[in-house]
Amino acid sequence: MVDIFDLNNELLAGSLISEYTKYSTYILVKSVFKDDLYNFIAPTVPFHLFAWEDAKNTIKKNSEGGYHFSYYLKKDDQYHLYLNKFKQKSYFIGLIDTYVYKQIYTENFAPLEEYVEADDRTIDTFMQVSTHCFPEWESNSDFCNYLFFAQKQEKSMNFLVYLGNEVAGIGSVFYSTALDIAYITNMGTLPSFRNRGIQKRLLKHISNYVEGKGVHRLYSIVEPNSISHNNFLKQGFETIDTYVVFQKE
Repeated sequence: MVDIFDLNNELLAGSLISEYTKYSTYILVKSVFKDDLYNFIAPTVPFHLFAWEDAKNTIKKNSEGGYHFSYYLKKDDQYHLYLNKFKQKSYFIGLIDTYVYKQIYTENFAPLEEYVEADDRTIDTFMQVSTHCFPEWESNSDFCNYLFFAQKQEKSMNFLVYLGNEVAGIGSVFYSTALDIAYITNMGTLPSFRNRGIQKRLLKHISNYVEGKGVHRLYSIVEPNSISHNNFLKQGFETIDTYVVFQKE
């Protein structure tokens, strides 16, 4: 069984994740961002063994500098026990992350688009497309800057998708040959180009790209039952885990 949460944190450590510490009953994940959607305590033990006071102190210690923390809870047989406790503590569900995963292989397909590796000359265009595709992301430009920083460290690659002479979408992937894992993120298609299969073909292109780097496992994090979730499932990905972000009211 793949521990995708653990692999995700190992992969992103040093780029999007600044600290990843395992305690006796939970894991602390601290991001380069200060929002509580990106910084959290993830319980790792059954409900009756969780060290609530210790977790509270860890959050307090790490909140210096304006960091805000949530709880990141796996949807397993302990979920409803934790859920009741969080309700008592005035936490609400802020986000649900569904992890999709696939063993990859070379995929032969006939792209209708051109996939261009973004660089310093096209970062502004990349950011503009990202803002149009994900207007609700408050940290959009910062996130894109971290994607490009990781690219320069050969930890990620960012693609612009062209249909003819027009930019139609974007997509990014973090990868590690040492971990044999890659993470697709920031994949978006501009509204006027949607429903043309662009995301489906970009998935195949990214899959072939990371396989060429010696990586054979690929995953992404999506909103459950969304269009993106369904697109990944149609491309042979499977849903392997779901985590829920509990934020303080």
